[in-house]
Amino acid sequence: MWFFRAIFCVIPLFASSEISVIVSKKAQISTISTNDISKIFLSKTKRLPNGEIAQTVELDDENVKSEFYQQISKKNQKQLRAYWATMIFTGKGQPPKSINSIEELYRYLEQNQNAISYVDSSFVDSTKIKVLYVIK
Repeated sequence: MWFFRAIFCVIPLFASSEISVIVSKKAQISTISTNDISKIFLSKTKRLPNGEIAQTVELDDENVKSEFYQQISKKNQKQLRAYWATMIFTGKGQPPKSINSIEELYRYLEQNQNAISYVDSSFVDSTKIKVLYVIK
């Protein structure tokens, strides 16, 4: 019985975690709307609000990815897979570049001032990156 209580205690904690949309400290952008975030990460636009070409990148973390896309596009994992299959097949877009570690992600952002990503807010290191938006 304790096992089930533990599961029910953990699920709400994850569901309430915040996700931060982040860019390089050098990025020439300081704010972004949820509409822009959605369009950029779903390849509906290739440009950041400042007009620069966006380079989308994301950590290889299915839990955060699932929560992020559910919040910005209302798509679950199955819908998102179907969406990307269509976008790739029609040549209209590609999913964000996938990165394996937070250190590698921060290096990528530092080297590419037009790169944009998202992470669980607990991973934010404001000495290395700039937070544009927090999804609650």
